[in-house]
Parts: sequence; structure tokens; C-alpha cells
Amino acid sequence: MPRSAPPVALLVLLAACGDPPAPPAPAPAPAATAPAPIPVAAWPARTITLHSVGRPPLAPLRMPAAAATQRLRFGSEAAVNGELGGAPVDAVRLQSARTLRVEVRPGPTAAQRALRFEVERYHDEAGLPAPEQGAIDAALTGTAGQWADDTRCAVTEAGAQPAPPPGDRLQQAILSGVVDLCPSLPAEDLGVGATWTTTVGGADPAAEHEVTSWTLLERDPGRVVLTFELKSTRTGADGLQRVNLGEGRIELREGLPLPYRADARGRATRTSTAAGQPLTTTTEWSMFVETVVETVVENGAESGVEANAEPARAP
Repeated sequence: MPRSAPPVALLVLLAACGDPPAPPAPAPAPAATAPAPIPVAAWPARTITLHSVGRPPLAPLRMPAAAATQRLRFGSEAAVNGELGGAPVDAVRLQSARTLRVEVRPGPTAAQRALRFEVERYHDEAGLPAPEQGAIDAALTGTAGQWADDTRCAVTEAGAQPAPPPGDRLQQAILSGVVDLCPSLPAEDLGVGATWTTTVGGADPAAEHEVTSWTLLERDPGRVVLTFELKSTRTGADGLQRVNLGEGRIELREGLPLPYRADARGRATRTSTAAGQPLTTTTEWSMFVETVVETVVENGAESGVEANAEPARAP
């Protein structure tokens, strides 16, 4: 994100007698440097299966492709409990907060979009010593990523700017959280009550396999509400098994390139082996995403609106 340069103070020393010297010539402005290219890779495709188009009136459901900027606030909480060999282990509580600025530009065709985000603020509370946590926060603040999709949120490629350690291990989670925020939408015209399923992953049990069931709950002029339920599973060759169940609500607003608000909660269970004993961890999690500032770019001019923060709603 462009940042304004710091103010420059010019100090002119006047001689005790005689005329003041001429002010020095201004230094040439530094040449603008283009941001470093962000490496991108193919993004896992989602398969959409439509079950019902819903009740009339029916109309297409699409995200806008016009140039725009949207600032988003993410927040999440998690409580992790576990058992090692049947004995409970210490519980852990995790919290995360971040603010991102997302810029959208039209893609090669009218239905395609190019999106870029920058992490304006990042902070985790994970029980780490303050210097270690501060280093993670500093490493991730200011990092960026980009992706390409279309007006039905079908992502083709995505990537993140490399972050220095120790933030590098969390960068993929940040990228996925932003890219996957936009819900996959069917090509057919839809009405209230429409239902569809999105699937990611194949038959390989070692790969992530996620199934999400969607319902179009409300559709008013300029506003759409979707609800969803998801199940994600993974089985590793080393005996690792992971199951994540979740449910949530997403609100779309006319003109915004990403959801205006999203709330979700769920439970993840992980079974593995540690020190030769069975280890089971259970994570109860919740998260929200809300629009802080929305800016629509029209004919090269930006107009900004401060969005009212709404209280989190139960999915």
C-alpha cells in the first residue's frame, strides 16, 4: 500500500550580519520503485454441485469486477484441549487480530478480477514470550499477496510475498483466509432457498478433502445472506487424522468485491501419536470478518465510506 513520505523540515541558518545565504537546491525526488513481484501458483479448484435454484424471482448471483478497495478486520479465538495417553494436557487459548487492505482491479475479461492484499496490522496472542510474539507480528505486518478469480469467486492462482522468519510459517494461513473468503457461486440464476455444494480435493485421503453446503437465506435489493456448513478431513500415512466441522453466515453487499461480513464457528479434532502414546487434541474455534472502510473507485476518483461495525451474530 502506498505510504505518504515523512515531512521534511528545512532549517535555514541566518548569518549574524549580512544577507542570508540562498537556500540549498531541493534534492531530486527518489525514483519510485515498483513493488517486488509476488510468486503465484495454481489454486485448488472447487467443484460446484447445484441442488436447487430456490424460489422465484431468480437472478444471477455475482461479485463485482469494478476497481475498488475494501479494508477488512479479521478476528478469531480458539480453545485447544488435549489428552495424551488418556491424561489431560494443559489447555491453550489463542486469539488473532489483523486488518487487511484489499485492492481489486478488472481482469483480462469482464468476468475476471485481479486482487491484491496488504496486511496493515497483525497480532496474535498465543502464550508466547512478548519478544517472540512481537517478532512474528512485525514480520507479517506489511506483507502482501495477490490472487486472480472471476465474478463467481472461482480462484485460478494465488500467492504471498515471502515473509521473514518467524512469520513465514503463518503466511499460507493468512493467504488462504483472504482468498477463501469469497464464496463459490453457481452459474445458474438463483432465488431464496437455493442450495449447492462445493467440494475441494480428490480421493487421496492424505490430501485435504472439504465439502461445504450452501443455502441462499436472504436476498434483498443490494444485499444477500448465505449460510454454510462444512466438513474437512485429512488422513496421513503416519496415523494422523484430522476432522474440522464448521458452520457460518456470510453477508454480501452490492458494490463490494468481497463479503461485507462473515461469521463462523466450529470444532476440529486431531488424532496422532506422541512419545508412543495416542494424542488427541480438540479445538473449539470462532472467527469473524467485517468491513471497516469501503472505497469504490469510479472514473479514477475514490469515494470512501466508514462502515458501521456490527456485533457478531451467531451463525
